[in-house]
Amino acid sequence: MWTQHKLQDFLRANKDAWRFAAKASDDYVLARCGMINGLWSAFEMATQATEKFLKSYLLFKDQTLLGSADKMRKAVRVKAKGSKDESEHNIRVCLDLAAAAGLPFSAKFAYRITRINSYYSQRYPDKRGLT
Repeated sequence: MWTQHKLQDFLRANKDAWRFAAKASDDYVLARCGMINGLWSAFEMATQATEKFLKSYLLFKDQTLLGSADKMRKAVRVKAKGSKDESEHNIRVCLDLAAAAGLPFSAKFAYRITRINSYYSQRYPDKRGLT
């Protein structure tokens, strides 16, 4: 059974991971509220929530990252090099890295990740897709 002391030790040892998870949870709630009310920006929040949940998973599970958000961001940028989205925000790359760290997922889930990621490119009015 977990004691308060063990929980504090766990949170201290996994500081970046739980912070990503907590922020992802907030973004998810905002996305749900937005979708219920028909707001397009809800898709952008869903994209951000998905990205942060995947990054949190990486920080918890990928031992090579040593729980470091900076190392995780670099790993995403390196793997994204040469792709259409070379940034540290490439969700498909985050999914691939999470899969390599043990995250099980289906082809249907991968398709949905790719689809939701496409909405993120439309977050500014001067980008393609918005009229």
